[in-house]
This record gives sequence, C-alpha cells and structure tokens, in this order.
Amino acid sequence: MQDDLTRRRHLSSHYRMWEDSTSPFSAKMRVFLHYKKIPYVSMRTTGSAYMVEIPELVGAPIIPVILTPDDEVMQDTTPMMQWFEAEIPEPSSVPDDPRLAMFHGLIEDFADEYMTRFSMHYRWGNELNRETLSRRIGRNLSHGQTQQAIDMTSAMVLARQTGFDHHLGINDATRADLDAQLLELLAILEEHLLHHQFLFGGRPSMADFAVYGQLFAHLWADPFSARIMEVHGPQTCQWIETITQLGDTRGAVGQTDFGPWLSLDDDGLPDTLSRLLTFIGATYIPMSAATAKASVERHKRVKVT
Repeated sequence: MQDDLTRRRHLSSHYRMWEDSTSPFSAKMRVFLHYKKIPYVSMRTTGSAYMVEIPELVGAPIIPVILTPDDEVMQDTTPMMQWFEAEIPEPSSVPDDPRLAMFHGLIEDFADEYMTRFSMHYRWGNELNRETLSRRIGRNLSHGQTQQAIDMTSAMVLARQTGFDHHLGINDATRADLDAQLLELLAILEEHLLHHQFLFGGRPSMADFAVYGQLFAHLWADPFSARIMEVHGPQTCQWIETITQLGDTRGAVGQTDFGPWLSLDDDGLPDTLSRLLTFIGATYIPMSAATAKASVERHKRVKVT
C-alpha cells in the first residue's frame, strides 16, 4: 500500500481529505462529498498526521482537513460544505425555501454543537464503549506500527479522553437526563422518518449529514450505544444506512433519484419537524445563549438549565 505522501503526489489532481472512521465530522463531510459526487482521496489520519502535519497546516490537531488540487487548505465542515454547495449547486443540499433554510441551519448547528454531548456521554461515559473505542482509535493512529505501539497509543487515548466529557457539563448528575434526551430525540426522528425519507423531505440536506455524523460515528458504531439505536431507533438506523450508501454505485445500492423538498405553502410544517425544533429550543438554545453570553463576559464556565 502506498504511503500517504506518495498518494498525495500521485493524485494531486484530486481533493484529499484527512479523516477517520471514529470522527463524526469526518462522517458528515464524507457523505456530503459522496452525495455531491465529488471525487476525493481519503488520507489515513495517523499519529504523525494528527500531531504534526495537520497542526502545521491549521494550527491544531483536528479532522477532517481537505487539501484542494491546488494545495489550498480547507477546514471546518460547515464552511467547507457551503463552499462546495456554491461551486457545485446540484444536487442541492439546502432547501430553497428561506424558511426551511433557516430551520435547516438551526438543526445543523444543533447537531454540530449540542449532539456532541450525546457522543461524548456514550463513548467516554460508558465502560464498554470507552474500552472498545480507545483501542480502535489507538489502532487507527498507530497504523503500520507494532502491537506495543498500538497498546501504548490506546492507553494514551483512554487516559486523555476519560473524563473529557466533563468539559461539556456531563457528569453523574446529568447523565440520566442525557439518556432521557436521547430517547426523546430518537422518538421524534422515528415518527418523522416514517413519513419523510429525510429531515426536509425527499432529498438529504446538510442538516441530515450533520445529524448523521454524530449518530453514525459514535452512537451507531459504538457497541453499547448501538443497542440503544437498534432497539429505540430502527427507522433512524435505516436512514443512517441510506445516507451511508449515497454515491455507492458499485452494487447499485446507492440512491441516485431524490424527491422534492417539503412544501410549507402546500402542507405546512410537519408536526414531527415542529417537535424537533421544540426539542432544540428546550436543549440547545439555552446552552447556546448562555455560552455566547459567557464568552462575551469572559467567563470560563456557564450554568444553565
């Protein structure tokens, strides 16, 4: 197998993306590119790439990062997707109705900024997920190295990430509430996806990809939370599989024909979408407002109900 540097030189006419199977934002960006039929080369995020090459380019160890055919550096999924959307408008991934577009932006932001609480709670707050994913991440970062290197990297990941969820206000006093919130969110998605293939009708949106990223890379892929997803969210799991297969024409399994966006003028706002927006209003909006206020006032901690 060619190393990443050789592949980058050989395939410099392609977009190249550092990503990882355990990263929700990698999953979000990956399925967007598949849906848009944008060719790219997937680059393995080894320890060297994560700790040396990527920080040299963007200032911090973070993924995904995209290199353009002209070696321009792109980072942060939402502005990257917005740029590609402007360059390649079809198939569209943002509703053309400005009212739906506003709801769409809110749901995408909720997925990126609030659903990480579910992701961190289940991945690092549960022993089975924690032990399994520290090994998986350690193996990915140590690709091509010895078993001893994998063991050491896995131990480092476990030590670093255990307790990391506390920075998001997740502790023993809030975990039960997050469990209840996830079940409520899944119940809303289950009902919605019985009547609509995607969040905004007959075609996937950036908001679908953002919600998908958090659910796919963390809850659906991690052993403990996978059971919760399959038991309480079978329609959501089917939606995850549909999005995962977008752009896959090898076995003619990837969907290529899509329906219209929801029509507020003809059908009004679906009750299930209204319930999702209400859920966001009760969870993410208070936290977002409190965080913004604390940022302006230069407080390092916030307390919000």
